[in-house]
Amino acid sequence: MKRAEILGILENMVNDINEGKVHNVTEQSNLLKDLGMDSINLVNLQVMIEDEFHIYFNPMEDNLTETFETMHSLIDKIEEKTGRNNG
Repeated sequence: MKRAEILGILENMVNDINEGKVHNVTEQSNLLKDLGMDSINLVNLQVMIEDEFHIYFNPMEDNLTETFETMHSLIDKIEEKTGRNNG
């Protein structure tokens, strides 16, 4: 799966959480500042990602603050956990 495809899936998830109020999502988008996510939204997003990609974020091993900072960092972590790195 390419990064653009992962970004599209994540954009749809963020829009579902924010009731379609998010536009112009890029890899540089900051989840808090640019996309208006709050801590509850981030937990919902985490669960959706875990279900969609069949991965698990371990709070003891994964730095969730860094992972859920930007779409870029989130895609990097998804690729790392799924073993996908196809550009």
